[in-house]
Parts: sequence; structure tokens; C-alpha cells
Amino acid sequence: MTFAGIPQRAAVAAGICVLLALTTAGCAREPSIPPFERAQVPSDTLPANFGADSSVDLDTMRLLAEYEGHLYYIAQDTIPGSPAVCVYIVDTSTPDSTASTCSPLPVWMGMGDVEVRVVFAGDPTPAGMVRVAPNLLVNASPGGGTWVESG
Repeated sequence: MTFAGIPQRAAVAAGICVLLALTTAGCAREPSIPPFERAQVPSDTLPANFGADSSVDLDTMRLLAEYEGHLYYIAQDTIPGSPAVCVYIVDTSTPDSTASTCSPLPVWMGMGDVEVRVVFAGDPTPAGMVRVAPNLLVNASPGGGTWVESG
């Protein structure tokens, strides 16, 4: 038996190869979150006045960067099967001014006039954003308030 002039076995084998190529193409790039690949150091802990959510693994807390008056932290969620990353922003000029959220990457978040995106290392940097750490993009955004939008 033939399919478009190709023997059936060859057509089936070619179809399987195409299907495998398509299904594994999305797996070719392993997402990277470098801060979780290093040991925790003293600067990775949140300021004493900022309590982390009870579903956060405090041993995974990492300081991503200090940039223009803000500290940016991430941690892993402890909910079984959750791919969430928790993001914390602390305003160093007003330590009581903080914001946090937990969501699968990418995470978009804002506090005051700061827009933050926590992304996989190697993800592109959109126009207007500054990459201040492998996983952290920051932009001074118009408006104010605290807002969260996840990927």
C-alpha cells in the first residue's frame, strides 16, 4: 500500500519523525532560574518587617538585585505541584512599603512607579525594560499603585 507514492511503512515512519520533532521542539530549551542554583547567603533573607507567605520555602529565598531604591527577591512556592515563583519588592527608602505575589513565570508586577518582570534567564528583554539580573527586568512605569499580572 502507498500514500502519495510513498510506501505505507515509510510514510508512517516519516509521520512519526515529524510528530516527535514537533513535540520535543518546545522542550529543547530548559528554563533557567540561576538564583535557585546557588546556595543561600545572608543577604537573601527578607527584611525583618516583611513576612513571607506561609506557602513559601524560606530556604529558597534569593535576593535578585538592589536597583534604584528597591530590593527584589524571589522564592519557590511550597504547594505540591505548583510551578509558582514568589516575588517580593521592598522600597529601601520606606521599608514598610512592600509588595509580593506568587505566580508561574513570567510574573509582571508593579509597586508605585516601578514595573517588574521576573522571567526565565535568556528570555528577551522588551523595549523600555532594563535587565538588572538574569531573571529580573525593571522599568519606571507611568501611574502608581500596586498591581500584578502573571504570564
